[in-house]
Amino acid sequence: MTHQDHHECRHLSDAVAGDFGIFQGHCETQGKGDLMSYEMIAIMMFSSMMLMLMTGQRVFGVIGGVAAVASLALWGTGGSDLPFSAAMKLMKWYPLLTLPMFIFMGYVLSESKLADDLYRMFHVWMGPVNGGLAIGTIG
Repeated sequence: MTHQDHHECRHLSDAVAGDFGIFQGHCETQGKGDLMSYEMIAIMMFSSMMLMLMTGQRVFGVIGGVAAVASLALWGTGGSDLPFSAAMKLMKWYPLLTLPMFIFMGYVLSESKLADDLYRMFHVWMGPVNGGLAIGTIG
């Protein structure tokens, strides 16, 4: 177990298998200036995220990739569990189960042209009312 009495040390408790952190180290062996500050870590993560976004990468891949690389760089081999556990936590999230059926429902409405008929019906029905087109669009 790593020594965690110093507040300026940033280590993941009990997860680091060895001294593999790129930006971090053990507090007993390092001077106070050797640790990377929180501001520099945030600047590096933000700038790498913006660079990846400007190259045309997808947002979900950029956020996940930067988070995974930063966790590996900051916490060493113990950081490899963080992206996996976050993905598994998301997969077990109950409201996410409704997403495939919602997408399928939209696809069926689109292919059957039922959505066009419903829009036309609301437009005709609410036409004389002020803001009828908005009500037909939202309704």
